[in-house]
Amino acid sequence: MDPPNPLNTLNTFPRFSDLPFELRLEIWELAAFHKRILELNYCIVDKIFLNLGLPPAILHTNRESRKVALRFYNKSFGTDEKPGKIYFNPVCDTIFFSSRQYDDEITAVAKHFSIQAPSLPYQHQIQSIALAERFWGETHRTLPFRLSDALGNIARFRSAFPHLKKVLLVRNTPSEEEVDSWSRYSGITLLESNMNALAEDYILDIVIMAFAEDSKTRPGEVVDVTVMEHPQGKM
Repeated sequence: MDPPNPLNTLNTFPRFSDLPFELRLEIWELAAFHKRILELNYCIVDKIFLNLGLPPAILHTNRESRKVALRFYNKSFGTDEKPGKIYFNPVCDTIFFSSRQYDDEITAVAKHFSIQAPSLPYQHQIQSIALAERFWGETHRTLPFRLSDALGNIARFRSAFPHLKKVLLVRNTPSEEEVDSWSRYSGITLLESNMNALAEDYILDIVIMAFAEDSKTRPGEVVDVTVMEHPQGKM
């Protein structure tokens, strides 16, 4: 019998602390840019933002990792009522408007940022947003290009998030009843879409075209529109 391959059995690296400091620093910096999907919730009554997902692991691995993480993560999404408490890296974190959130919540979030965005520093600006199908599936080929009741038209949406660089259109998002409950929530990873299926989705064509047309009115402000699938949806 062949001896076990240590690369297949090693679950930990106990000698990480023996690595040169410069190498450890590079590893922590790479970990600080791990892509996350955040389902940002807004309590209309208390006027505060909530996120029930786990904070980035790099923040609580050890003191060294936390020191590096705090260079890139900031406590964001504060309001007039409460300071921000959600750790956020604008470069790699995506805010997901999902089926868990009600229309009035999303409308309130967009309104909040349309007011606050002009005065927010760069580290608190949302650059990537994922939209469940209910927030873009009502788009029509008419001006102004409308996304949904909650978000209104694309021009208003872009004004609320002026630093936006990426929009993820999420297909096959399960209903609120079908999605995992918050009690079992441990984060979410979106999946790449089947390109063959996309060829027959004319609504997607309309949405992508609408964003492209809107970009023509904003020289130098390019938004990358990508189609993704929800992991609990039916592909």
